[in-house]
Amino acid sequence: MAAANGVSTRLLRYYQELGLIEPAHIDKMTGHRFYDLLQSDAIDMVRELQGIGLSLDEIVAIVTSGSLRGLHDAVLSRRDMIVEEIRRLEIARDIAMSMVESIERFQGNDITDQILFERAPASSMVVFDIPAGMAPQDDVRKGREEWERVLRFVKAEMIERDYPLELFRNISCAVPCERVVRGDHRATYAFVRLTQEMEAYVQGATPIPAGLYLVYYGREMYLPSGEGFATHLIPRFLDYAQAKDLEICGDYYEEILCRWPLLLGDSQKLFRVSVQVRPRGNGGKLKEIGCI
Repeated sequence: MAAANGVSTRLLRYYQELGLIEPAHIDKMTGHRFYDLLQSDAIDMVRELQGIGLSLDEIVAIVTSGSLRGLHDAVLSRRDMIVEEIRRLEIARDIAMSMVESIERFQGNDITDQILFERAPASSMVVFDIPAGMAPQDDVRKGREEWERVLRFVKAEMIERDYPLELFRNISCAVPCERVVRGDHRATYAFVRLTQEMEAYVQGATPIPAGLYLVYYGREMYLPSGEGFATHLIPRFLDYAQAKDLEICGDYYEEILCRWPLLLGDSQKLFRVSVQVRPRGNGGKLKEIGCI
């Protein structure tokens, strides 16, 4: 019977202990258990329910109740759990792929101190407004401490909103467009860029428009003084855009793509800063722009 159903004799005995499948006959002299081949259907049912993740205890409870409704409710609940698990695994897959890409980019030689162009597709983000006074930036040497306070605030907000903490690794900050054009680098909100799977976990996602972006990739987040290196890029972006006859038309995003302080220390992080641009005036054309 065990061989015919691809299970062990020990498992058959365990099924009996649980009261799931009783042998058709037990030899009183030898204790040997004999089964009817038609009992294979019962084994199939148990294995099928185990296959979708129900425990033997749950299966015993269903069988004991003798209720088809009980089976329906248990399977329906398990289905919902599987759907949720798939979503979380999709997020984990995206994070793993992003980490591999970031490690390869960090180790490669394509990150240089230069401004590049990227054509980005539309995406979305969840926004966390930074409370006034939390990161005053009145002392640029305290940029790291100020940003760490913001990170802890956002993490608490994520817990309050019941967001998966897997999203925490992607927390970034942004400067509104109107401040960028004034050369003001003070961030007013933090955000998490979302994948399609991640959007299922948040409400009211904010769109990030598709288009042409000025982009800079770097490894060193802070200068020896403690000042954030990325803050020096807003004036450079403005000068570069003017030289290319472009205008800033979107918010300035500063994103940490990966951070591994136990391996790289506190200051080294792969980061990307970007701002959307467009040709200045109506009908302008971009010339000799190489995109990555």
